[in-house]
Amino acid sequence: MTIAFLLSPGPLAGAAQEATPGVDCPVTTLEENAALVTTYWAEVVRGQQGMVRGLLAPDQVQHWGIGSDTVGVDAFLDRIALRLTAFPDLTFHVDLVIAQDDLVATRFAATGTQTGAWQGIAPTGRSVTFRGNNVFRIDCGRIAEAWGEADHLGVLEQPGAFDLPPHGTPSAGDDAQRAPAATPCPADTPEANVTVARRWTEEVLDGHNLDALEAILAPDIVYRAGVFPDLTGVDAVKETLGTLLMAFPDLRQSVDMTIAAGDLVAVRWRGEGTQRGPLLGRPASQQHVAINGTTIYRLACGRIVEGWAEVDGVGLVQQISALPALATPGGAG
Repeated sequence: MTIAFLLSPGPLAGAAQEATPGVDCPVTTLEENAALVTTYWAEVVRGQQGMVRGLLAPDQVQHWGIGSDTVGVDAFLDRIALRLTAFPDLTFHVDLVIAQDDLVATRFAATGTQTGAWQGIAPTGRSVTFRGNNVFRIDCGRIAEAWGEADHLGVLEQPGAFDLPPHGTPSAGDDAQRAPAATPCPADTPEANVTVARRWTEEVLDGHNLDALEAILAPDIVYRAGVFPDLTGVDAVKETLGTLLMAFPDLRQSVDMTIAAGDLVAVRWRGEGTQRGPLLGRPASQQHVAINGTTIYRLACGRIVEGWAEVDGVGLVQQISALPALATPGGAG
């Protein structure tokens, strides 16, 4: 597991960091915040028998990335129970932890066997592996708010409930070690890395400038592109993002928050546009689509050498009218 920390305050981390702790709140270090989130991943699947009530604030808000948000520990545990009914042996492996100020971002992979009903799918007995990115806000030594995105389309596809073009699902825990190692440059800083990472969202996708990728990506970039296949090299990234921009010629994206430490940057973003071209094997729907996502980047010498993107793929496909409404899920994270 890779852990990176930014020990000085970061002004670019976003509005979610603006909450002010109360007088009686404990002051936690970055290491303590990272340890809290790591414990969360170890204990969350145990539900009532675990330490969840001690990890979450009583009025904790969970943005699951699939299904409705929940408020409060009881609602959180009810949602977890639904997931454990479907995947009672579910386990998580955390690959990356990034801590800055009161925010912690993580990259995880999970695996489990579907022995119970899942979103209207009868038990299949099949093993399912998926990956995801989460952002947590810590307040008074507990998780006060969390935003999760995971490959929920893959969770539907692997039991055979939904057909998609190939979009590569790794074995649990293996996708944070596959890009070639890079030697950090003395000029690299978390703040400079944030500037480069924001260009992906603001200049390339919001500004529709694919040529900017030549300056911000390493030639041998490895990019795990969420609902798209995993990609290697600048040309492959340009081609896939070009497909996205052709599907949504009016696409607009913005950054909600960033978390930076060491050579890693996590970006929480939102986007919207009208589907006027084919996407994921589905024809143009003319539907206006709004989605959220979280992408984690690893940088060296001012360029992105590796990326892990997760998006609300189920919400995306539902909005382009290719997938019916699903039963309330026990969303991950």
